[in-house]
Amino acid sequence: EPQVKVRLVKQSDGSHPAMLICSAYGFYPPHIQVTWMRNGKEVEGDQTSTEEMADGDWYYQVHSHLEYTPESGEEISCVVEHASFSKPMSYKW
Repeated sequence: EPQVKVRLVKQSDGSHPAMLICSAYGFYPPHIQVTWMRNGKEVEGDQTSTEEMADGDWYYQVHSHLEYTPESGEEISCVVEHASFSKPMSYKW
C-alpha cells in the first residue's frame, strides 16, 4: 500500500501563496486518487498532480501540489484512495 507524506515546499510570503505537496510512494496497481481537503471541503482547482510514475521496481509514485493562502485555524489534508486501502485514507498537514 502507498506510503504517504504531506509537506510544505513553499512558505507564503504575503503576496504569494504557500505550496504543499502530498507524495504517495511504493504502490501497485498504478491507479490512485489524491484529493485535497480544506476544512472538510474538497479543494477545487489550485492543485496539480503528476502522472503515476514507475519507481523502477514495479511500484509507482505520484505527487500532488496544492497552492493556498494560509489561514489560522484551518485544517488541510490529503486524501488518498487506492485499491490496497479498504477506505480512503486522510493525511493531515
